[in-house]
Amino acid sequence: MNVKECLLNTLVHAIPKATGLESGVVEELISKRRLKLARTPDPRYGDYGVALHVVLHMIKAPRQEWDNILSRIAEEITGSGMAEKCFIDKIEYANGYLNFYINYRRLSKEILGRIIDGSVFEEINSYGGGEKILVEHTSANPIHPLHIGSGRNSVIGNTYARILRRLGFNVREHFYVDDMGRQVAVMVYGYKRIKEKRLEPPTHIKPDHWIGAVYALTNIFISIKKLHKELEMLNGKIRDLIERMKEEAREKRRDGYLLAVSKIVEEQLSLKHDPKSLLEIIVSALRMREGKKASSLRRDAENILSRYREVRGKLAELYECAEDLRAVFPDLYEALAVSVDEPDVFEEEVSRLMRLYEMGDPGTVRIFREAIDLVLKGFESTLKRIGIVFDSYDWESDPEIKKLTLEIIKKSLETRYGGSEGSAVIVDLGRAYEEDPYIRSIFGAEKPERVVLRRSNGTTLYVSRDIAYTIYKYRKTGAKKVYNVIATEQNLEQKQVRSVLYLLGYKDYADNTIHLAYEMVHLKGYRMRGRYGRYISMDELIERYRKLMLDQYMESHRELGVDQAEEVLDKAEKLAVANTRYLLLSIEPLKVLTFDPGKLAEHTEGSWIQYTYARLLSILRKAYGKDISSPEELEEILKDYKEIDFDKLVLVREEEEIVEKLLSYKDALITAYNEMKPNKIAEYAYELSSALNLFYEKIPIIKEKNVNKKKFRLALIYSSAIILGDAMRVMGLPVLPRI
Repeated sequence: MNVKECLLNTLVHAIPKATGLESGVVEELISKRRLKLARTPDPRYGDYGVALHVVLHMIKAPRQEWDNILSRIAEEITGSGMAEKCFIDKIEYANGYLNFYINYRRLSKEILGRIIDGSVFEEINSYGGGEKILVEHTSANPIHPLHIGSGRNSVIGNTYARILRRLGFNVREHFYVDDMGRQVAVMVYGYKRIKEKRLEPPTHIKPDHWIGAVYALTNIFISIKKLHKELEMLNGKIRDLIERMKEEAREKRRDGYLLAVSKIVEEQLSLKHDPKSLLEIIVSALRMREGKKASSLRRDAENILSRYREVRGKLAELYECAEDLRAVFPDLYEALAVSVDEPDVFEEEVSRLMRLYEMGDPGTVRIFREAIDLVLKGFESTLKRIGIVFDSYDWESDPEIKKLTLEIIKKSLETRYGGSEGSAVIVDLGRAYEEDPYIRSIFGAEKPERVVLRRSNGTTLYVSRDIAYTIYKYRKTGAKKVYNVIATEQNLEQKQVRSVLYLLGYKDYADNTIHLAYEMVHLKGYRMRGRYGRYISMDELIERYRKLMLDQYMESHRELGVDQAEEVLDKAEKLAVANTRYLLLSIEPLKVLTFDPGKLAEHTEGSWIQYTYARLLSILRKAYGKDISSPEELEEILKDYKEIDFDKLVLVREEEEIVEKLLSYKDALITAYNEMKPNKIAEYAYELSSALNLFYEKIPIIKEKNVNKKKFRLALIYSSAIILGDAMRVMGLPVLPRI
């Protein structure tokens, strides 16, 4: 526990004892920040102070009794042993304030000793007790490369798994291959057309990027066809509007103006014309004649015009996306432009592919797996680049999962809330919500509706297969808990999964299946549309960072020899990975990550932490003349540490800050785990790096003339390097001893 947390816990214990207030009241005052513990502005008044006026007023203590009450609180802290536990040297009080003096000499000796001898890590690693945990993350649809959005899932999930491992849990990371959804079937439809044209993935393009273009162009061309059909329908409605205008002019209002306008529009229909302009003429005429009161004719005309503009806008976007892809993938463009069927035939074929794949038709399975394997090959390459390797890729179409899916559908019919409508199978979660408090605890105030587990055509749904997959994960791995790293938009689906598991009798699974939800990535000035090929892939993001790191190198070195290029590029890669991971981890999962991809230079905290670590090692190399990894240097540091006379030390604030940060590392890991906020480790590493930079910019280390101080500061630097390096590994940041 860090010093501040220890002091707050001390107050929760001591104030009730001395004043009679309930501990819950004190906890609420702290949580609402009405009772605040803070660093004192001047060390003469202690290291931490707290204003207790709110407590004194709540117990209606007379002003003359304040010192007596504060004295009792101080005595309670001292007498209970909390002072010793929190390294409190002295407590002073005056005017309603309680000030704590921390014994940083004793605190430093203890925490540095535990870091240097490794016992702090034994303590950290004992927390999880080897409990089996499964973290399922990434699980992106295998239809295009991983982009920044799915990359955020990967980094959050992998970092959380790393936190669990550091805490001593037995962790597995799984990727769920969603190979039975409609999007995959659309991709396979396009892939089949490409195969018929004898086009193969070129060797110079990553396979997931190539398949992404197949998927996007297939979507674009079918969307264009659908929108053109809608335009035809909207064009036909212009003549209907003209006839209605004529009727209204002659029979209802005898309006010659409307009649004249209708004839003008009708004449233009026989010429080369712009339907949007004609609709605008009709709407303008109706508005002129009707004023604020709109007739049904005018409302219909306005709706048609609005939809026409919307369709035209969508078409413009689609054509632009198509041209962007054509510039990179001309062969794919030409092949798919003439191969995509009309919408009705397309939808029928996609549905047929889904049915055949679920049935296990050999030819269909072969083409699906062939296309998906190309994407997964690309995924694995990208993920390995950022330090992520999965223990298992679990396929949605796995025979065991399919068998379990059929079993849960059958079993659901035997439950109180299951039922059938023809061939469809449903579970009435709405009724279960009203009757079962457990279901209400899952959904809270939001009452659910029925959930369909099997369609009337006999095919299963994603939610039913996800229920089966959850059972599969527990049975296959023996996990005690399962964390699903899935976007917040899947909140309802995750609640449905847990609810049905409970109703089927799997309460333990329902209790221990945890949704680690995260929000989307928002790019300033850029709208991602995966189905149209508009996204910034993880590969592109890393390359942009790598170029930025190379440019920064050139700013300081001015020239780069040919023989140095590979080494510099390798370091630029590691710095780029650090920046990529830190960026995607930096904001807590339930907040939208917003940044401008054109201003990556403003988001280089990851490489800054790497530089901080490398500088620590540089200081140690200069001091000891050896690399930090050598056993001899460790012996020297241990020898120096043992020779430090801590009783003679007087720590400056910068040193105290670092000591406190080192002490709080375990707390940061446990908080990140309990709150499911892996960003807490990023915050910790950033704050420790900030404290270290401030320290070695202001305080002499190697040039310190006092031998005792110098040995202490080197021990502080060494301990900081150990903890910062460990935090970097937990975050998945490459650890560079030299930059």
